[in-house]
Amino acid sequence: MDYRHKYWGLVSSGRADRLYDNCREPEICDRNRTGANNTEGTLDKAELKLKLADLMVDLANARTQTSDMQEAMDHLADELRTAEKKLAFAGSMKYEAPYYVNVGAGDRGPYCGTCWDAERLAIHLIERQRGFWYCKRCDELVEDSTAENPPSVDPSRE
Repeated sequence: MDYRHKYWGLVSSGRADRLYDNCREPEICDRNRTGANNTEGTLDKAELKLKLADLMVDLANARTQTSDMQEAMDHLADELRTAEKKLAFAGSMKYEAPYYVNVGAGDRGPYCGTCWDAERLAIHLIERQRGFWYCKRCDELVEDSTAENPPSVDPSRE
């Protein structure tokens, strides 16, 4: 008689050993007993494999998060460099009536004083005539010390 079907219900109650002591077919009982002894080991291996799989998933998630954080750090570093350049540019703006010039940059300007003072926008002035400078953004016409005659054409109508 094969007692394997009875064994599985008896393991948790501790009656399996008594079952094998009364076994009438020693070969079958020995195979089942060996399986019973290895059952805990098999469960431990299965639990370890499950834990290992969970750890691998956690590792993949951590790598993804690390990649996302690195991307965010790179983006913030770019923003910081841009802000530093803007700050350096703003720090080198100097008012030379009637407009601003940038003494630290390769492009001196001139820049519109109205736009710079109001919104910190570096808008290039366009020279309409010697000494007369026009801002397309705010429609301002300024005259510097080199001006000779006022322009004959209204710059806003061009």
